[in-house]
Amino acid sequence: MEKQKQKIIDQILLWNEEEVAEMLKQYGKKHHTVMKKELAKLYSSEMEQKLIENGTVSCCRHCGSIDFTKDGRNSHNQKFVCKDCNKDFTAVTGTFLQNSNLSWKAWVKIVEMTINGLSFEKMQNILDTGKEYNCAGIHKATVILAVHKFLNALLKLPQPILKGVIQIDEKHFRESQKGTIELINYMPSVYNERLPRYGAQSSSLGVMSNDYINVPTAVDEEGYVVAKVACMGKLGIDIFVDLFYDHIKNASIICTDANNTYTKFCRQFHITHYIRHSKYTSVLSQAGYVFGPKKTDEQKAKNEEILEKLYNDRKIDYIANRGYLPYSQFKAIKDQYKLSLSAVNSFHNTITRRLTVNKTSVANKHLNKYIHLMAFIKNWKVRTGKSPSSVEDAEEILLYVLKNTKDTVYTLEDYRKEEFDIPKTTTKYIDLLAAMTSEARILFNNKYLKFNEEDRVYDFKKREYLLDCPDSWIRQIAREHGIQYSQKGKRFNKFNVTTQILALEDINSIIIQLLLKEKKIHIEAEDADLLTYLGLTDLDLSINAPLDETYGRHLPSIREDSPLYNPNIYPTAEQIEEYKEERLAKKHRKQSGAVFDEDEDDDTLPF
Repeated sequence: MEKQKQKIIDQILLWNEEEVAEMLKQYGKKHHTVMKKELAKLYSSEMEQKLIENGTVSCCRHCGSIDFTKDGRNSHNQKFVCKDCNKDFTAVTGTFLQNSNLSWKAWVKIVEMTINGLSFEKMQNILDTGKEYNCAGIHKATVILAVHKFLNALLKLPQPILKGVIQIDEKHFRESQKGTIELINYMPSVYNERLPRYGAQSSSLGVMSNDYINVPTAVDEEGYVVAKVACMGKLGIDIFVDLFYDHIKNASIICTDANNTYTKFCRQFHITHYIRHSKYTSVLSQAGYVFGPKKTDEQKAKNEEILEKLYNDRKIDYIANRGYLPYSQFKAIKDQYKLSLSAVNSFHNTITRRLTVNKTSVANKHLNKYIHLMAFIKNWKVRTGKSPSSVEDAEEILLYVLKNTKDTVYTLEDYRKEEFDIPKTTTKYIDLLAAMTSEARILFNNKYLKFNEEDRVYDFKKREYLLDCPDSWIRQIAREHGIQYSQKGKRFNKFNVTTQILALEDINSIIIQLLLKEKKIHIEAEDADLLTYLGLTDLDLSINAPLDETYGRHLPSIREDSPLYNPNIYPTAEQIEEYKEERLAKKHRKQSGAVFDEDEDDDTLPF
């Protein structure tokens, strides 16, 4: 009998960890006992070995001292004791692996699936069915917590210091309270309450309001990225300096769109500023510019004429903080330093595909984690020359994060208590923006007009705004209103002329027309996409055109005491309730298998 036992033991000693774990599970099922401690020992042993071999246990987990020694073992882990603080620790103390019942292979797989953008459901299924992970019966909640443990640790890694030519632009994400029972109304002066959104819903005030989360992104000439969730609505200079100055202070040239925040930043820190309007291509197209590689000499010459004229009118791109540059000098600098916004736009396309196409949405409170994940993946690719995707890459990343972070313990309670806490646009600003938007819609007879970050709606200090406008604009206003702006032998006094303009009765109309002077499109992408999908591209955009019922389903209910409210633009609260009831009724009919009219309105949109 003893010989037979020894023979079985000798055979077991030849097994790998997965086979031993499977045997323990089968033993537990047979004898109706839980073998968690034995499995934990097995998993901890493999995990501990990996961490020690790769140098992740290089200092005391408590005080950072490198003077420590082994101090026996607890139930299944090697203990160390620090000679400076006299505290003991293990290889996983203070990390997100502490108290984990998952095996090392399971953790590596979770990281691999996270960097490849798999859904939680797919992750659960792969871990549940893969014998090598020993996760049979794993719950989706366990997978979600594990992913957020890793993302939380990743968030603590510092982002790089950028240098040289740096491109900067913002990405705006629609505010999302996914998974929240009690929805928070971030614009109480505009909405009576924050209602659930069914399908796509157009915002009321666009990206300058709390309907959107602002994510500035900077990319340097080597391709390294810094991206952070900054605020809701407009990006102020103070917030931008706090979050980005240390990363971009070594810039030689900063390339941005016409957002005034970046103009202020570059002026304040005396950085050469390349400015390119977001509608650059459409402006060229409207001016008759010929695109494509096969152009005749005549077309090339004509293109150069168009570029020079648009450059002199500051309608496409130019360099600020360098004094006046003739077109030939500007073109030479642009070509030499390859000034553009292509790299930052490419990164924005990547995160758009990942976070708004592959996922239905990301909750506000988790967005910063996913933004840091995407920036980390991009920076890893630049540093190593390879985009991480394989299991080997995932293990290397897991070890890197564990080695370069500390105090990353993250529990279920931490996940539940996580809150969305970033600067938000004030109610006063929202009210001013709503009033100006309403007036602009009437003035331009366009019910879908919204301001964006390039329209310079950054404060509502009229004098400061006018003083910041080009002198030619101020002279034109003075001419139109009979204000004397020049005297023989004297320089143009912009301050005095601005004072007289501010006293005009139609000053609000003047300001709005200046704000929209270079606006290339008066309907934002979110509305254009919806109108196109719903087949309403020929819809009359005028302010007095009746509200289309189909489109009205995808608009928020606006407070009737808000300056933004207009019955021809927004549905009433009662109409919104009717739309919701119709949608729910339609959903119940589908679930019950009832036949319904194929021409019924479909609120499910492809984005």
